[in-house]
Amino acid sequence: MSSLPDVGRILELPPSATSYQSGHVYAFCEGAEKFANLLLNNRVALAFYRMPEKDGLQASGTATIVYPGTVAYREMCALLGKDYDRLVSLPFNLNGLDIKLHKVEYYRADLRGQGYESKQVHYF
Repeated sequence: MSSLPDVGRILELPPSATSYQSGHVYAFCEGAEKFANLLLNNRVALAFYRMPEKDGLQASGTATIVYPGTVAYREMCALLGKDYDRLVSLPFNLNGLDIKLHKVEYYRADLRGQGYESKQVHYF
């Protein structure tokens, strides 16, 4: 599960809705109103976690809304293997999100038992 802060709320995305490629997290999400705050502040935080294993990661980055009908949307569909024509013909607005990662903190509880720190940090 991942989440993005959204004007005092959390926007939750199922893992199947997100993809990672070369320092970017991509997602398709319906709606427009929920993205309004990204126009004011594009800094986002994401959390991916797995319980009860106490594994997960927290990431920070900057988000760009990718609008249907644009060249960037077509490129995002091609990159992720999605059918562009089908997505733009849906009866609702399916925006894309392109999140450029800046920092990821990975947590894995059982690393400590192997002699490593349970928190690992990666900067992009």
